[in-house]
Amino acid sequence: MQLFDYTFFRLYRFYSRIRNAPDGYIMAAGVLSLIQFLTLTNLIFLSRIFYRYEIPQKQIFIPIIIILMIFNWFRYEQNFDIKILEDRWSNEEKKKKVLHDILIGLYLAVSALVPITDAVITRHFMSNT
Repeated sequence: MQLFDYTFFRLYRFYSRIRNAPDGYIMAAGVLSLIQFLTLTNLIFLSRIFYRYEIPQKQIFIPIIIILMIFNWFRYEQNFDIKILEDRWSNEEKKKKVLHDILIGLYLAVSALVPITDAVITRHFMSNT
């Protein structure tokens, strides 16, 4: 949970300070839900490397993202005190902050590319086998 808490905190700081969004916690919780969803779908797509099976229909993924959004809403938006996370991570070194921000961005980008890559490989290279 600490990884998700840290990711939420960094996203919250990004949206509330850099983007001047008064509802930064909503945006941060949404992006965190997306990251969690992509992580789950990546596990499904990457497991296809070892075990060949059909990907479930798109409709199965909708409840998963809704459950993640509800979980994050309860965890980070309802009766949540950002001061707890600020006390834990506000004194982080500048170099570490920048590195962690880059890693979060890269993870989001790579996580989005895994299902796309799987679709391209499956459709164009493995459809004839």
